[in-house]
Order: sequence, then C-alpha cells, then structure tokens
Amino acid sequence: AMNHPAYGSGYPIFLFSDTPHGVKKVVNALESSNANNAKKRNLQQQDSDGEPRPLSLQMCEAAWIEYEGLQSDSAVSGEAPLKRTKLTREHFHKTAFSRMRVPPAAQVLSNTMCDVIDEVTAHKPQKKLLYQPLRRLCSEMNRFLDIMNGRQDKGYRNIAAVDAKELRELGEIMAWFESWYEAVHDGPKFSHLSLADKKSTFLPEECWYDLQSIVKGATALSVFYLRKFDGLSAIKIVQRRLMQDIVEHHFAHVRQSCGASNQPTQVQAHRATGTAGVMRVFQGGKGNSGAAPMNIDPCAPLPKKKG
Repeated sequence: AMNHPAYGSGYPIFLFSDTPHGVKKVVNALESSNANNAKKRNLQQQDSDGEPRPLSLQMCEAAWIEYEGLQSDSAVSGEAPLKRTKLTREHFHKTAFSRMRVPPAAQVLSNTMCDVIDEVTAHKPQKKLLYQPLRRLCSEMNRFLDIMNGRQDKGYRNIAAVDAKELRELGEIMAWFESWYEAVHDGPKFSHLSLADKKSTFLPEECWYDLQSIVKGATALSVFYLRKFDGLSAIKIVQRRLMQDIVEHHFAHVRQSCGASNQPTQVQAHRATGTAGVMRVFQGGKGNSGAAPMNIDPCAPLPKKKG
C-alpha cells in the first residue's frame, strides 16, 4: 500500500493485480505446458497418491472431445443427453486475440470443465488420478472467480466483515497454491529436477505473483477499511470494483473532464472526480464499471496537509 497523494496515510491506496488478467495468465500457462510449445512449460502437481501428474490445456481439450463423443453416443442410443457446454475448439486453440479475451479463459477454468472431467473419468480410477490435479486447479480458479465477482447465486456476497466467508475462502485458495509451490520446490518427488526445471513445473513467476497480490491485496484492503469504518453497516467491499475496468473508466472520465491536458493538476483531478460521477449518470458503463460510486462532491475543499 502507499499513502494517498491527497488524503495521506488515513486512506492508503492498495496496489495489486487485476483478477481477469490473472485468470488469463493461468490459462496461458496451461497452453504453454506442451512439448510442442516454444516455451515448453511442464506443469505438474501431485495427485492424492503423491504421484506427479501433468496439467495442460491439451488435457482439457482431450476431455472435452471425449465428452462430446459420449454426448453423441447417448443421442444415437436414445439415452438422456449429457449437459451441453459453452466450450468450443477456440477455447483450446488460441490466437493472439483470443488469449486476451477473459470469457473463454474463465469458461476453461470453470465448473463446466470439472463436470466434463468427472464424466470422462467416471469408473476409470487411473484416469481419474491422472486428471485429479487439473480438475482441482479448475475448481479452485472457478471458486476464486466467483468470490471476486461476488456471485450471490454461488453463495458469495460483497465483503462486509474482516472474518467474512469470502476472505476465509480466498485464504484457502492461496494455501492450496502455496502447497503446490512448496511441493515442487522442496518436495521429494521433484528433488531430482534442476532449479530451471522446477520453475517450469509450476506457474510462471509473473502469474504466481499476480495471484498472490490479488488475494493478499484484496484481503489487506478489506481488513483495513472495514476496521476503519467499523460500526457502519452500510460499508462493504465490492469485489467487482477491485478490477481494472472501473479504474480505467474512472480515469478516462477524469482526463476527459480536464480538456486538452492529459496531466491534470491536483485541483483539476479532485474536481474532475466529481464530474466523472455526474457523467456516469448519463453515459453509464459496461461490465464492472456500470454502477461505480458517484458520491464525490466536486466543490468540496481539498484536505489540508499537516505542517
């Protein structure tokens, strides 16, 4: 965290990575976990028997293809069809453009993929063990996204207390990733690997840093401000507002309000922040920026600096 440039240490600014970008990086790591990929990452994690198992986007595609085959067979035989999915070939064969899109990445790391894996590994113990770590990764990332989106239909809400279920479960997800990291770097099953090979067996450092910063940053922000405003029941942390969309949307309005200058002064930025709230009333917004807070008074005086 850093001190707010206008309000000082009383309202620190917490800096952490963006959830959608973190999700895309995990899927990109799965794509790179392929001997034919130039990056030649080799993601592995231990199953419940302690044996290292591969994780890759190719495995996701293979399960999906088999699932689609089972679906076709059930249709021909007259049995009840399996649940259809939103997955397509484009989810697994990436282009420079599709790697930047969030929905396909989120759909790969979802309960849908868990259902696909469950279906194709049913009554196949060895195959179930093979896919076990990959399924767990999809399950944990799906839970992570549901929490950070405050999905009420999944039992999650905006964070309203320092001991909230959402914060506790974010900690559980981070603990799972940390156990994977420790197993690769310090565990006996991977002790024969060189340091370079160990790095390629886990998520890329940038991706790992992003996931840690999101969970720890969101937790620190929530704990600080919920304690600061303890006793005010209306104060909640809206997870969807902790993403890049709302920040970009806000500062776009601030720059627009300052005319030709793209380097507003402190006074201009303070007043433009209030103007941005008024503009959102008329212009609206998309995605996570559609209902941003608009209670800034553009005529309020700037806080006086001590000393």
